[in-house]
Amino acid sequence: MSNNREILFNDFLNISDEFLIDSYISKEKFYNFGSLNSSDKKLFKNYVRQVKWCYRFHNSNINIQPYFDDKKRYGEVEVCNIILKDENISKSANEDKFFNEDKKIDKIVEIVLRLITFPQILVVQYRSMIRIFTSHITVNLVDSKKRTLDKIVSTNNWIDTKNINDLEYTLFNNIQIENLNHENFYEFYNSFIDNVIKYNASLMVGEEVELPVDELKEINDRIEILNKEIKSLRIDLKNATQPRDESRINNDIRIRRIEIRNLQKKLEE
Repeated sequence: MSNNREILFNDFLNISDEFLIDSYISKEKFYNFGSLNSSDKKLFKNYVRQVKWCYRFHNSNINIQPYFDDKKRYGEVEVCNIILKDENISKSANEDKFFNEDKKIDKIVEIVLRLITFPQILVVQYRSMIRIFTSHITVNLVDSKKRTLDKIVSTNNWIDTKNINDLEYTLFNNIQIENLNHENFYEFYNSFIDNVIKYNASLMVGEEVELPVDELKEINDRIEILNKEIKSLRIDLKNATQPRDESRINNDIRIRRIEIRNLQKKLEE
């Protein structure tokens, strides 16, 4: 890995310098152009050390065609790097490779993805650990200048770049530039997202999965919903005062856990 503070994609994707931008984006630009409220500005101030525009893929430097339809405007794909402040991030005591500030980091990512109007491969870094974020962008049918984020897709854990395991090695190999779809920039970006989805599914079972991506998306989405429901039910359980209610809630949690286990078994097929 590079000795620089930045962990750029070139460290594990060998991106040619012809795509290099290497330009810092001041936090003030997000403040001024994003109409951020005081709470959002505080997030940037407390947790973001710097934002860097690293690479730009455009048909002027790569043989990939733009893609335009009524909802998508994909003229290029960009790579940006958000470096977090070391002193304000703390590892979770309950979960390995997670941080206590992950929800705040997710909010920062959402702001950056929303304000930079081109499709982004966003690499967030805390020391030697990184997490990759992506999201398709949909154009407003009434006003083409207005864009909204689709579902944000990210690696489900932080990857320690000093200790890469087999699944992470496979992910980095699959998202090599030459291994992505070069039909057009939408497919180029979408194939990157598909590999992140496949990686997340592989994490659940500890080995590389072979199911089609569409099926993996359905399973991942369903497991995400079930985990949210379990979290909500646990809150209800804490507030329950009657044994009958406690029994019902515990049974509801058990049913959802069984469904999650069955879905995980599908990933192993």
